[in-house]
Amino acid sequence: MLTVRRFVQLCCIFLLILPIACQRFESPKEQTGLDKDSHSYTNVGYPASKMIQAVQSIRGVKRVTTHYDGKRITMHVYVTVPKAYFNSMRRAVKDRVNQVAPLNPVHVIIQPYKQQSSTKTK
Repeated sequence: MLTVRRFVQLCCIFLLILPIACQRFESPKEQTGLDKDSHSYTNVGYPASKMIQAVQSIRGVKRVTTHYDGKRITMHVYVTVPKAYFNSMRRAVKDRVNQVAPLNPVHVIIQPYKQQSSTKTK
């Protein structure tokens, strides 16, 4: 049977847990502290260097940059293939990234690689 002392203990525990439990159901912009970080990929981390190395091993890729905007990881992939092959290149990049980091959703942007001219002006 539930005694008065046990009832008071349960009420105290409930009141201590209530603010934390309510915060879990707030929108991400309204969350504070560690609870906000636990929903983002930056807290867990994503293997950016492994992802970049995996993508650079694909034929035709010259440069790769990654950016995390708080919602998703964006990869800018600069390639030397014709535009007709951009869709197949995007699929190849996504497949390779999913092998290295299967839990991280990635948005891939394929761009043509433009080599910088090395002319110097005095």
